[in-house]
Amino acid sequence: MYDLNRIKTDFVEACEMAGVEVEDSNIITLNSRLTRTLGRVFSNYQGKDLVPTKVEFSKSFIETSTDECIHQTILHEAAHYIAVKRSKVDHGHDAYFKQICAEIGCYEDKTQSHVDRLVGAPSPYKYLVFCPNCGHMASRTRKCKLITHIENYSCGKCGSKLYYKEV
Repeated sequence: MYDLNRIKTDFVEACEMAGVEVEDSNIITLNSRLTRTLGRVFSNYQGKDLVPTKVEFSKSFIETSTDECIHQTILHEAAHYIAVKRSKVDHGHDAYFKQICAEIGCYEDKTQSHVDRLVGAPSPYKYLVFCPNCGHMASRTRKCKLITHIENYSCGKCGSKLYYKEV
């Protein structure tokens, strides 16, 4: 079972394996608002150099995923951190990034792992607005004018009458 301390330990170990020091492990946090991203590294410019400043992991992903998937996600984000730390440039998922992934043992070098990206998060939408003629759909979180007075609106694509249902 992973918690924040174990995540920090694995992250720091992966970076040390690549010869990169993590000065402050408190830059590693859990974010309960991340529902489509498993993890991310933030970097800011200090002069002309890009410097990693924050690493976040999805709290719901950590709570619902397997240890192996979590470990691979930690290694993936560590590879991003290492790439920026070494080169002072953002590499995205290029060949240099993939080389670092291989160096630290990360085989999930894609943005999306085999874990469902909607990591157990319920849909924030309450209403689904749709056109029965062309199939165009839109979602709404609140009961707005479109929902309360749907008879006054028509589809922007085909001009047909719109309908809604609660999700």
